Amino acid sequence: MTYNNLISKLHSYSRIIISGPQRSGTTYTAFILSQDLNYKYIDEKEFGTHTTEGFINVLSQENIVVQCPAVSHVLDQIQSQNTIILWMDRDNEDIAKSEDRIDWHPHWFNVEKNKYRTIYGDEVDKFERNSLMKKHYWNVQKQNLKTDYLDIPYSILKETKGYISKTQRKNFRIKQIQL
Repeated sequence: MTYNNLISKLHSYSRIIISGPQRSGTTYTAFILSQDLNYKYIDEKEFGTHTTEGFINVLSQENIVVQCPAVSHVLDQIQSQNTIILWMDRDNEDIAKSEDRIDWHPHWFNVEKNKYRTIYGDEVDKFERNSLMKKHYWNVQKQNLKTDYLDIPYSILKETKGYISKTQRKNFRIKQIQL
């Protein structure tokens, strides 16, 4: 699928949820899609990054693109009509390097792991990295989704008008999407 094909497909949805492991490109993807679709961009901070209730409440709006990796553990609870989940699939090693560069791991991984622990128990302890855990449970969740979804390769972002190469992003801060 090309980026332009994706845009064409997404016009039929009024709610687009962008999730995946933290550091997988959810912020930029949600931002650029909202611009290209002329939809409202909703960053996870707007509904309380880790609050399921805030996230679910946001879904009452229409023509929105919601960036929400921190609530990925509840994606299978979404029942909103005209909604699609886009799961960002970025290379695990690239995610780990990005996490380490901004000192995200291990503190925030433990926060995420505790959310998943409430659903999957101590089985989550077998994972050494957030991306490995989230990708594993995303494959479990997909079997019970009540909405449409697409797995989006990170490489598709290279086709967008605002894409910045890896070498230019090496000193980016959290949430930074432009030079």
